Amino acid sequence: MVYGTAGVTAALSVLELEAAGMSPEQKPRILVTGSSVGVGSLALQFLVKAGYENIQALVRKDYQVPVVKDLRARHILFVSDFVSSGKSLEKQEFDLCWIQ
Repeated sequence: MVYGTAGVTAALSVLELEAAGMSPEQKPRILVTGSSVGVGSLALQFLVKAGYENIQALVRKDYQVPVVKDLRARHILFVSDFVSSGKSLEKQEFDLCWIQ
């Protein structure tokens, strides 16, 4: 399978995170944005294949839900779930955020 530039970007990012000490054994809580397209969808697939289990996919639209479910995201969150109280800093909820 050919992954192209998006695949190379996603793979290198996962490798760098693991080189920095992240591992599936730590069970990090990972949030992947842009998880239904491009780099984000490939990153989600690579993380699952590498054995990470606690991966959340961030989506904006309902039609993206089946896409990220098929990619085996553990949890699906909507951008609207993160409407804050107006404070600039909220409680930390993730160990890693993959921002596309």
